[in-house]
Formats: sequence, C-alpha cells, structure tokens
Amino acid sequence: MSASLVQSLLAPDRPPNVGESRSRARAWLSDQAARGLGLPTTTDIDWRTSHPSRFFPAAGKTWCRDAERPAAETLQWIDKARVQLAPWIATLPAPIEIVFFINGRAAIAPSATSMAADGMAALPGFENRYENWLSDPVAYAPPAARRPHLPRPTGMDRSMEWLNLALPSVAGVRFTTDSASATLVLVHVLTPASISAREIYAPLSHQIRVRESHTLHLFETTLDWSNESRISAHSQLLAEVKSAGELHHLRLEMGAGAEVPTATLNVARVELEADARYQSWGWTGTRSRWTRQESWIRLKGAGANAQLWSWVAPIHSGTHADRLVSVEHLAPNTTSLQSLKAIVGAKGSSSFAGRIFVSPEAQKTDAKQVCRSLLLAEGAQSQARPELEIHADDVKCSHGATIAQFDEEPLFYLRSRGIPPDAAKELMIMAFSNETLETLKRGPFVKTAPLLEAEGQRR
Repeated sequence: MSASLVQSLLAPDRPPNVGESRSRARAWLSDQAARGLGLPTTTDIDWRTSHPSRFFPAAGKTWCRDAERPAAETLQWIDKARVQLAPWIATLPAPIEIVFFINGRAAIAPSATSMAADGMAALPGFENRYENWLSDPVAYAPPAARRPHLPRPTGMDRSMEWLNLALPSVAGVRFTTDSASATLVLVHVLTPASISAREIYAPLSHQIRVRESHTLHLFETTLDWSNESRISAHSQLLAEVKSAGELHHLRLEMGAGAEVPTATLNVARVELEADARYQSWGWTGTRSRWTRQESWIRLKGAGANAQLWSWVAPIHSGTHADRLVSVEHLAPNTTSLQSLKAIVGAKGSSSFAGRIFVSPEAQKTDAKQVCRSLLLAEGAQSQARPELEIHADDVKCSHGATIAQFDEEPLFYLRSRGIPPDAAKELMIMAFSNETLETLKRGPFVKTAPLLEAEGQRR
C-alpha cells in the first residue's frame, strides 16, 4: 500500500477523536507516510503468506467510504438481516443488545442506542471515562518505543490496527457490562456500494469491558451480500476482561454462497486479568476473495485462561483464508489453547500463524497449539507457521501442524459399504470438523451449534 494512500486516509472528514490512542495512532501513521513507508506487504513476516494486496485497492485506485443511505433503504437491509439471523438470535442467552452496521456505517439498533460525536454507538452501561486502558505503552507503542528489557514476540506488525484507530470517524460500539450476564450482538451487513466504480473501505472499531465476575456473550457476524462491489471490511475489537470475568465470543462470516470480491480483516485484541476467561469460536463460510482473522491475547493476571477454536469452511478456487493467533502469558498459572481447522478446495489457499509467548514471570504456564488442514483436491494449498517463545523454565507448552489430503483407506471402507464417493467425502469432512463443533456444544452457545453445523454442511 502506497505512502500517499496512507496519507490520504488520514485527511480528516470531520473533527477527529481527540482520545490518546487515536492521536498516537495518527502520529505514527503520519510518520510512516513521511518516511515513504506504507502498510503491510509480503516482506512482513506476519503477512508473508497472506496476499495483503488483495485487501488494498487495485493499482491506480484509492479507498473511499460508502455514502450514507436513506432511512427507508437502511431499514430494508436491517429487516433482511433480522430475518436471516432470527433463528440464531433465538438461541442466545437473554438479555440481548443488538447493533447493526451497513458497509462500515452505524445503522439503527432495536434497543435504545445513542450516537456519540465520533460515530460510536454508546450502549447502556457505557462509561465515558475508559481509564486510558487502551494506551498501554507496551501494547500500543510502535516497535522502536518498546521497552528493550522486556522480551517481546517477533513479527508483531501493528500497522493495520493503527490505521483503524487513526481514522477520523469509525463506527462501532463502546460497551461495559452492567449486569452479571448479558449478550451483545454486532451485525455488519455488506451490501452493494452506493458509489459506483469505487473501492469501499468499511472500518469498524469496538471497545468492550467486562467487569469483575461478570459474563458477556458476544455474537459477532458479517453478512456479505455485496455482489460485485469491491469492499474491504476491517473490524477491530478491543476488549478487557476484569478479574474472574468471562467473555464468550462467537464470530461468524456468512454470505449468499456466490463468489464476491470482498476482503475482510477481523482483529480481536483481548486482555485478561487474574482468573479471567476468554473463549472464542470463529467460523468462515463466505466466498470472499480474501479473509483474515487475527487474535492477540494477553494473559496479564494469574490464573487467566484463553481458548480459541477456528473452523474455516471449504475455501474455493481463487480465494484465500488466513488466521493469525498470538497468546502472551505474562503471569503465573495461566493456560491457553489454540485450535484451527481449515478445509481447502481446488485452487484455494489458507495460512495459519500461531504464536505462544511466555514471559519470565509466567511460571506454571500450560499452553497448547494445533493446526490441521484438509486438502480436498489437487491445487489446494495450506501453510502453517507455529511458534513458541519461552522465557520461563517451569512450563508445559506444545505446538503442531498437519496438512493432509483425503485418506484413501477410510474412503475405500465407506464406499465398500455402499456409500457413494461424494457422500463418503462429506462424511469425512463432517468428522474432520466435528471436534470444533463439539466444543461449541459444551459451551454457552450450545443451542447455536446445530445451526452452525447445518450452515457448514450447506457450504
């Protein structure tokens, strides 16, 4: 991405948010542009196998924001989304707050929601003072400003996150739990662009805090009905879970089933205090040209636990799905699990980068990481890069990755029992995916699991 494009994105279209994080992000990106630097390319280790050029505008073009829609048209899209999601919403624990976004712009929420001056939706329970938890100098400083005495994971490119924070107006929600248990639903609808012959950038930025001993169920989904519009959707979640709090996060990427030129980047950055818990399930079932999900988890308090499962449905010809997970153990007796399943069709590609970092203080850490890819046909590609960086001596850490094609022996067994070849392959794909679905059935989204299983089979 060119430095001139970076600079053009920073040009304000309204008074910018004066928050410390946004000001620092704008200063850092401005410095990047002044030095002739752009945003990620394949020379960056975290993007080496990710084809980042598919996310950015085509040569000679630039991004713009989609135009605001008339109220009647907005309501039509919201009604369509409600019908699509009604069975899913019915499975979620009450009480439920729902917020809709269309091509990166805030739409109407069924619950009482007000819009702040910077375009953020302030839900009930939002605290105006966020205590500057977003301005942690280690977590948010550019690489040159990191404290040298603290070992840090390698390859931590943060430029896309800074881009999202720096933009003059980005829609999203700020949410703080005000009851022991709640459910928040965030729906991002991608539709045909209102502006013809343009490349649309649709950013979202959410800030969530789970108070001490509270539980939040977060259901986040993208409905891709963009048809031929070239949209780059960039969603960022910044979450903090206080002591003994729990955040259960289900993220779904769903579309109409047809191949679309959309590119989606979803980033979740979660910090956990003592005995806090984060569970994440991610499922990608669209036919976007490019999808990437990033999870950056920091276990800051003793006894914190993070578990992440990801399932990528069949990746079709010409499309790419990417998953990056980084878990930092910064306190003793912390535990984590990373599990990724990817199913790759002919001429599709997937990549996985997983990182476990254990600081010197994080004794008694127990961390596991596994990535498994199933290649359905010739020409399918999958790459995996698991990493361990350990600076403590009393830990249990493991990682591994497997990439395989269909095993002919069980296929032959199923066919010998009279099962047609295509049906036998479908059974093997279901068995491959079943582990992730079983974890969903044992968690708070147990009633949602059958719907996700049916959606996966449909793809």
